[in-house]
Amino acid sequence: MSKVIVQQSFEEKKKSVLVGIVPFKELYNSKIRISYRTEESGTDYQRQIEDARVRSIAKYIVRCITANEKGGANLVFPNSIILACPNESENPKLFKDGENLTFNIPEQTMIVDGQHRYSGVKYLYDEARRSSSVFGYNSETIIKYLESFSFGCTILVNYDMWEQAQIFANVNFNQKKVNKSLFYDIYGVSIPLDDANTIPRQNEIYLAHELVVLLENDTSSAFNGFVKMLGRGSGYVSQSFLVEAFLKHLSAKGIWSDAVEMLKSGDQRYKYVAHELLAYMAAVRFTLKSIWPEEIEDKPSSVLCKTTGVGAIISLLKDVHLAMSNKDVKEMKENAFSPLVYAKTITFFVDFLKPLQPHGETLFALKGEFARGAGSGMQNSLYVRMKEILGIK
Repeated sequence: MSKVIVQQSFEEKKKSVLVGIVPFKELYNSKIRISYRTEESGTDYQRQIEDARVRSIAKYIVRCITANEKGGANLVFPNSIILACPNESENPKLFKDGENLTFNIPEQTMIVDGQHRYSGVKYLYDEARRSSSVFGYNSETIIKYLESFSFGCTILVNYDMWEQAQIFANVNFNQKKVNKSLFYDIYGVSIPLDDANTIPRQNEIYLAHELVVLLENDTSSAFNGFVKMLGRGSGYVSQSFLVEAFLKHLSAKGIWSDAVEMLKSGDQRYKYVAHELLAYMAAVRFTLKSIWPEEIEDKPSSVLCKTTGVGAIISLLKDVHLAMSNKDVKEMKENAFSPLVYAKTITFFVDFLKPLQPHGETLFALKGEFARGAGSGMQNSLYVRMKEILGIK
């Protein structure tokens, strides 16, 4: 049983925030849930557990136990653990602010933040139960100490996965530098369950994230396999770079701002942006096929699919989109799923981009004018040069 106090309750959503002391053994016996985000995991948001960090925490605990035996400081973690659990009742109970409770931690409660701290304690406890000593210290003493140890915890009751992910991101990204692609992967996982309009830019981030996943995973995508998802692994550009590039088109004055409004209202036509993007990238690949890589190369032959080239290409999408007739744009939005409309859109893009073809190898050369950096300034310079070739003012 945990002793907690109700810090805050939200009547309209039947959600509560509890703060208190939770014994380690209660978490251990409740089969607390630890998960981490991967490309396949869909909704989880935590960082992957690092074995070296878990062992380091376990060693720190042993040092604290040793110091405590000699009259030194007790085991202290600098931050509380954040847990998320459902209310066990069918009709969620609303707690009263300031109410003192004894609270049972249900099975499969999720650790929102603090999974390494908990894992360090659990690892040490399990090791102590398996052998007579751990890190040269008597296991019986370790077991006795940990069985009386409690975590300071903040407990979120009835928070959905989006709300949990938002809290995790706010805690971690405001405290220390974390992979930016992971940030967008977390915030792009889903639309909030209650009101999408309450989350600033959430709709835009969701759409941008979905577009990146489409480019990376769709087998028909010209950019299939070229994205460094979660900012790691093989690929030419990072997930975060692409999300931020697409966010410009999804802004209030962007070419895809109407898709954001469609998404808010539940209008499925917002998906036209996916078909336009796939058509555009297919046209770029066709136009510049002499330098377009067929697969990831250790040493790319041009900057076309690297940050500079991709940034310029995505910026150019605005001008290509605006060059379409109102009739064609309307047809694309109304019938985006039609193979004929998709093919017609690709044909328009190919015809529009054709003047770039004889300049491709020079524009995107590894030792060319636009290969001296990968910042926004160089991307913009390449974009401006492409507009000059295409006769766009």
